[in-house]
Amino acid sequence: MLETNIQYLKGVGPKRALLFNKLGIASVRDLLYYPPRRYLDRSLIKNIHDIRVGENITVFGQVSDKGLVHTRRNFTIFNLLVSDDTGYLLCKWFNQPYLKDRFQIGDRIVVSGQVLSDHGLSMSNPEYELLDSEDAELIHTGRIVPLHPATSGLSAKQIRQVIKSAMEGYLDEIAEPLPPELIEAKSLMGIRQAIAQLHFPETPEILEQAHRRLAFEELLYLELILLLKKNSLQKQRVGARVKSSDWRNNFSSILPFRLTDAQIRVIGEITTDLGQARPMHRLLQGDVGSGKTIVALAAIIQAVRGGTQASLMAPTELLAEQHYNSLRPWLDRLGIVSALLTSKIKNKGRIAINQGLSDGRVNVCMGTQALIQESVVFSNLGLAIIDEQHRFGVSQRAALRFKGKYPHTLVMTATPIPRTLAMTVYGDLDLSTIDQMPQGRQSITTKWTAEANRSKVYDFIEQQIGQGRQAYVVYPVIEESDKTELKAAIKMHRTLSQDIFNERRVGLMHGQLSTEDRQAVMEDFRNHAIDILVSTTVIEVGIDVPNANIMFIEHAERFGLSQLHQLRGRVGRGSHKSYCILMAGPKLTPEARQRLDTMQSMSDGFKIAEKDLELRGPGEFWSTRQHGLPQLKIADLARDVALIAPAREEAKRILAGDPDLSQKQHLGIKTGLHAFHPEADKFTATG
Repeated sequence: MLETNIQYLKGVGPKRALLFNKLGIASVRDLLYYPPRRYLDRSLIKNIHDIRVGENITVFGQVSDKGLVHTRRNFTIFNLLVSDDTGYLLCKWFNQPYLKDRFQIGDRIVVSGQVLSDHGLSMSNPEYELLDSEDAELIHTGRIVPLHPATSGLSAKQIRQVIKSAMEGYLDEIAEPLPPELIEAKSLMGIRQAIAQLHFPETPEILEQAHRRLAFEELLYLELILLLKKNSLQKQRVGARVKSSDWRNNFSSILPFRLTDAQIRVIGEITTDLGQARPMHRLLQGDVGSGKTIVALAAIIQAVRGGTQASLMAPTELLAEQHYNSLRPWLDRLGIVSALLTSKIKNKGRIAINQGLSDGRVNVCMGTQALIQESVVFSNLGLAIIDEQHRFGVSQRAALRFKGKYPHTLVMTATPIPRTLAMTVYGDLDLSTIDQMPQGRQSITTKWTAEANRSKVYDFIEQQIGQGRQAYVVYPVIEESDKTELKAAIKMHRTLSQDIFNERRVGLMHGQLSTEDRQAVMEDFRNHAIDILVSTTVIEVGIDVPNANIMFIEHAERFGLSQLHQLRGRVGRGSHKSYCILMAGPKLTPEARQRLDTMQSMSDGFKIAEKDLELRGPGEFWSTRQHGLPQLKIADLARDVALIAPAREEAKRILAGDPDLSQKQHLGIKTGLHAFHPEADKFTATG
């Protein structure tokens, strides 16, 4: 049985089973679906006469001699002389004296490792296997060898041995979950062969086929879960129906500018959703400065004029306050009552807001996680907006939706997402994209430079400030540390204010300041009482100071592309020419250089997101786990991007004809789906 406890496998037992449990392996099935993290190619086999120093090779031979040497410092070296018909190779193992009893003269052996020169040819601590028979199958040497993630007390070699044992006893029990016609149509390898080749591939080409098969199946399950979840959501009915109203005249009357075609299109999509009885579940994405806030305003006005309340939850107090300060003047002009609710709102203020929400006098509430506390009760919540939602946990996002009975939900992000990734991690949401920038939005000149040009950078900042502009200077850490050589915001604030820009007003902002202090600093910067704002990445989102036209980022190589692009988006918001200067530290890796080159050559956030996905994969930022979905074991959203669309189309095709996966040809898929995601029965009609 594939559900057999791991402890009953040969070579495991109760104690070692606990180590396997730490790796998330409890059953034989878990073990067989436990993928290697990488592979070592030990398939290059040579005669001893033909090997050269520096090569990583494999040698077949026999044990000609052995001996254990004790050094003066109680150190042992076990020497094994391996020979074939062409020569001799000395193998050494350090501090492993028990090996002297493992080998006998004349034993047939295979060793793999790097060839060294030590008065002849040698290897240090090579991998080895003793050959019991002429046709013995190698698993540690002489082939492409898997390296599975290990843990203290359980090595990759031990895991490899147990997996081999499990395959011999249980591989034939794995049933093929995919229908024959699907396997044929997609040219997929059979499941048993794929599992076998995943762990012990014969060639790189066959390994690629095995990975493709298993990744496709996993992505198919993921897409099925997303589509089933979406279908389930569409069966719900909103508790607070947004009634049709003459909201457009209200909206148009307060707009001081023309909307872009992209904004008009997206508002139309949201308007259609808000008119439905089923709840909207829509993702609104747009580049920095593309005008998502105005779209959110249009949605809020519709919700309120349609007889319901609206909420907007942001991940930080700074961003929540920014939304409130920018939206409140417009809402006030329309007589729409709004409130701000964060952790700093105490006692009477909080009681008043809670009362206003529960009796309906407060139409719109913006805030942080304070919105989802039990004491907050909405009278008639019709629209829940979640900004920068990837910064919230799955339960937090759900809690806001449950403040109303299935309210319309609009999720916003200023971090552009590659479409292939969006259709996967946001596959249960409808997607709206603002792919156009407002007229007058300034282009930002971006350059990266080295430490040698620091004085020139300072001179340029001084020149711009002399012309009446302002600058951000961003550091990766708040305070210095013995463990790193990174420049820190607090110390550099002293240096810049006292030595470099001592005639300018230099402010300091970081996450350890109180909310009141951060707000005061930002107000001073916004009112031009500060010329240079030294900060950490707390200014990454939600800051809008049109007069600031310089973004100077220290140790730019330490930041990811999306974060650099977000920081760059803090400037270019006024009528002045804007600049982003990236200063690299002395230790610049090729990958970091590529990121900085990308920032210098690209300004389109969506293209940058695609490049970021290519360079470093999706990471935790857009991982399936972060979105409350099962963690992918085999598939990689960056590497296997070409499989995502076919998997989604196949999932659509299957569900179109068999919504609950009850037909005979899909029972294997249903079983596999439940193994992939134990909560899948929530979305399948027959469970």
